[in-house]
Amino acid sequence: MLFDRDGWETGFESLWVRQARPYAGDTYGLHLPLLAGTEVAIGFEAGNPDRPYIAGVLHDSAHGDPVTIRNYKRNVLRTPANNKIRLDDERGKEHIKVSTEYGGKSQLNLGHLVDSERQQRGEGFELRTDSWGAIRAQKGIFISADGQAKAQGLQREMEAALKELDAAREVTSGLRHAAQAAQAELADLEKQTVLMNQTLNDLKQQALLLSAPSGIAQVTPASVQVSAGENLIVTAGQSADLSIAKKFTLAVGDVLSLFAHKLGIKMYASGRQSRYSGTV
Repeated sequence: MLFDRDGWETGFESLWVRQARPYAGDTYGLHLPLLAGTEVAIGFEAGNPDRPYIAGVLHDSAHGDPVTIRNYKRNVLRTPANNKIRLDDERGKEHIKVSTEYGGKSQLNLGHLVDSERQQRGEGFELRTDSWGAIRAQKGIFISADGQAKAQGLQREMEAALKELDAAREVTSGLRHAAQAAQAELADLEKQTVLMNQTLNDLKQQALLLSAPSGIAQVTPASVQVSAGENLIVTAGQSADLSIAKKFTLAVGDVLSLFAHKLGIKMYASGRQSRYSGTV
């Protein structure tokens, strides 16, 4: 009986053997490379011992299965670098996790969110990273906390947001009529209407629209900058409150117009007299 007792470089001990895959074609398919030391099952095409192929891959005592009796309801794809896709089918706790270890950890978590001990830490969705993040959509972005139960409705369903924008336009219009009667400077209602109808509605232009039925807050211990190359439109259906701890400056290039429709204007200075120059 003949035996090959020569030493061979790793990877050249035999002819290369094709691997059977569940999906393959011309420049497409499912490719999950095997690493040295992986146990495989060998089959033979048409029973021909000269035409072996890798029929499957096996776990063994040295290479454990990521799914065990403890988590047998999970469907897992995990690479040696711990890139992971996990789909958990436990009823009432269904979730999907996509993660990578690069740059710390980046994850997309959907459904019943759990920690490493399988304890719930939230629900819904979470997109998080220890590195940088960016959201970019060339045609526009709509971010909404308005409900759309069971994923019913259109992608750009924004009736609630447009209703609020229209209500703001009505507030501006009503006060504009009163200001016009008093011969005060008038708000640019046309710009507000054009923005709503020709840009924001159905995201006809490249815009960002935010909507939430119970409020929106922006907070930072540093600075917030709001800049508009054209018009800055601010509307409140009830009150607007500005509380500034130190200094408030307002500079206007052309004209400053203040109009109070019903109860007049009150200005107070505490501790020092107010000063002004020019004609009032």
